[in-house]
Amino acid sequence: MGKMVNSSANIRSKTGYSVLVTGAAGFVRTHISAILKRHDDCVLGLDNFNNYYDPTLEGLVKFCWKKVGFLLWKGT
Repeated sequence: MGKMVNSSANIRSKTGYSVLVTGAAGFVRTHISAILKRHDDCVLGLDNFNNYYDPTLEGLVKFCWKKVGFLLWKGT
């Protein structure tokens, strides 16, 4: 897990920020996170994936986050 955090938290510019995004699996926050990452900011996501999320959707969202280089944690 430490390597994943370091990779996601890697700020590529001196002006980059570290950002924790809560509710990160949601539509709007996923897009905001992608914009932040394109601006070389560190993005760590947190979402509880409540009963609203279909388990298939949860897996797809996690896969997409990983492919783009974000770390998404499942909270409680």
